[in-house]
Amino acid sequence: MSQCLALTSKMKRCRNYAKHDNTCAQHQCHFTRAKERWFNSNARFLRSLEFSSSDRFYVTDALKHGMVYIEQEDIRSLPDHSSYTYFIFLCVKFVNGFRIDWNTPLSNRFIKTLWKWYGSIGPVQITNEAFFSVIGSAPEENFYKVIQLYPHGLVPERPWFKFFRDCAEQPWFEEILHSEKNQQRIKDSIIFLHKLPILSNRISLLGILESGRMEDWLEATKYTRYDVLKRRLAPMKDELLSIAWIPERFMCWCLDEEEKSRIRSVWGREPNKIELSSA
Repeated sequence: MSQCLALTSKMKRCRNYAKHDNTCAQHQCHFTRAKERWFNSNARFLRSLEFSSSDRFYVTDALKHGMVYIEQEDIRSLPDHSSYTYFIFLCVKFVNGFRIDWNTPLSNRFIKTLWKWYGSIGPVQITNEAFFSVIGSAPEENFYKVIQLYPHGLVPERPWFKFFRDCAEQPWFEEILHSEKNQQRIKDSIIFLHKLPILSNRISLLGILESGRMEDWLEATKYTRYDVLKRRLAPMKDELLSIAWIPERFMCWCLDEEEKSRIRSVWGREPNKIELSSA
């Protein structure tokens, strides 16, 4: 049996075994009132979860098991402050359908704080996986937002193409590769980055975007994937065609109306009704 996920009146983790819905008999109604406690008093309970392991584990378990349902209005009510960064991070990981743009000012601060935590020694270890989770909720928007909000000019630039290649291994990157908005988003990123104190002698993201290397890399990555896919399918291509070939599909999908009319006049019936050999 698992442990009850609720907190006691003294804000300590309950030590009883869970009997129903991850709570013990004493705390069956605990999570029906939990959100009210979380978001009252200016959401003080949710501040700086990274420094309180007991509160962090409690909120993590509650969100992971769906005990507390977070809505857009809840996130909108949060003040624009970096102390809510870890709570937003937990929502990104565990709340289905969560979007950081539910609170745009807070989302910008959240991404900046994640970059600040990245690679640093502290209570929370942030890796690329954290940013992959953020981007994955809305790839086209968040991919460019994440790289824009890196602290350019204040700390050494990342090896950006390594970061891009790591992103390209994620399932959501397909959406970016096939997006028609990449060119415009790159232009928007250049305008945004020009407002920041980036040293001209530093190899920066701005230089990568302005030189066109980013667009070239996106195109090269897309066609490389196509080539890999073709090579994988090549050994079974003929077999797939012989098994999947249905003449009716050819008639319906591959002929224009003039060709269908010509066949109709010869055979005296609809093209898709004509029985053809699959040989």
